Amino acid sequence: MEMSLEVQEAINKQITVELESAYLYLSMSLWFGKKEFKNLEKLYFAFSKEEFEHAMKFTNHITEMGGEAEFSALKKPKSDWNSVKEIVEATYEHEKFVTGQIHKIVTLIDEKNEYASQSLLGWFVEEQVEEEVKSRLLMKMQAGFKNDWLFDHRARR
Repeated sequence: MEMSLEVQEAINKQITVELESAYLYLSMSLWFGKKEFKNLEKLYFAFSKEEFEHAMKFTNHITEMGGEAEFSALKKPKSDWNSVKEIVEATYEHEKFVTGQIHKIVTLIDEKNEYASQSLLGWFVEEQVEEEVKSRLLMKMQAGFKNDWLFDHRARR
């Protein structure tokens, strides 16, 4: 079973999106660390690792299908954050963006009848539901705290 070049290109682009997401969350983690929000620093570091793992899932899939995984140059992530609120809101917006990108690939594999990729992409659709819920709840939690230190303490759980 071979993967079409169009699907391979789309998944290679998604690998870049996932790696840029890892860099973005690492940048956010570093900002939290610099501001001594240690629990948020750990949480966002975990988010970064998870995004890297997502990129590797896509890479492995392309390789298993006999395709060629490619790595593109990554954009430098934003690092000059102004507040905890800005970061958690940016997280939610970013996850919505990633969801849209995943949906585009799902549409493409449906059009191309590439059944071997449907299972993997189904997993990513479910993962994005979870990611959006998690980031939306994080945003709501942050809005409920008048003090970012208390929010950081709560993020530990």
